[in-house]
Amino acid sequence: MNANMKPLQSLELDDIQVFCRAAESSSFTDASISLGVTPSAVSKAIQRLEKKLKLKLFYRSTRSIRLTEEGRSYYDTCRRSLENIQEIENHLLNNSVPRGTLRISLPDSLAINKLIPMINGFMEKYDETLKMEIFLSTAYVDFMRENFDLAIRIGEVTDLSLVARLYARIEQKIVVSPKYLRKYGTPQSLSDLKNHKCVGLKFPSVSTPLPWKIKGEDALDLNFTMLYNDPFGAVMSVINGYGIIQLLDFTVDHAIANGELVELFPEYRLEPLDIHIVYPSTKYVPAKVRAFIDYLFEHKPLL
Repeated sequence: MNANMKPLQSLELDDIQVFCRAAESSSFTDASISLGVTPSAVSKAIQRLEKKLKLKLFYRSTRSIRLTEEGRSYYDTCRRSLENIQEIENHLLNNSVPRGTLRISLPDSLAINKLIPMINGFMEKYDETLKMEIFLSTAYVDFMRENFDLAIRIGEVTDLSLVARLYARIEQKIVVSPKYLRKYGTPQSLSDLKNHKCVGLKFPSVSTPLPWKIKGEDALDLNFTMLYNDPFGAVMSVINGYGIIQLLDFTVDHAIANGELVELFPEYRLEPLDIHIVYPSTKYVPAKVRAFIDYLFEHKPLL
């Protein structure tokens, strides 16, 4: 140890952890809830740090908090140090046996159609030492703030702080029920779709419906007569005779196989989309994450 460096007291390290959680939550109250302490305890921990450092870490208002410039610099350093400690602990404690709680986020339609049976098999193998928390959502995952270990996402991954491993590729299909075609006729060209009842998807995180994308063309200009925020509701509407929709293949292939749906314009399918396994880029990958990734590849469902 450096002769001029004073050892950290356990109280100071606890205060640093509280400070980091407050910085990530932008609220003493939210930080206190996630830590299981009172807002007063969070406030006192910050005050102790500010007194020790002789500087202000947060701008405070009645409704929110915001890091000062010095606070931001201190947070960046503390966050990296805590992550390094956590990585080393995970490596030492979990080097061989998956243990603890594995938190994952999966697209709901992919999970329900393809992945849940495989997850059951994984837990049958490891549930003596491991628990899982599974969140079904297509929303962006903030790994640090939401404490996720791994996510599966469809499409391009642009966050350079994450590892993205290609897992599979999927296609989008325009589908309709035979019942609809008998009642309204079959569109003969893409331009005909403007004169048909089209069902769209609109998720809470975006302000406009998802565009229908096709090979060699711009997004189709459509007038959606019905919008869903969930592909399962949308596909059931179409199966029951209302409208035409574009969905990912794993959502519709079973219905196509049993005759409930038929595909339109297969020649205009886009190139397949990538499915990635995504997790934080760290020097030491916890055993629970490594084991789950290995199991995903060993038992990959037919996509």
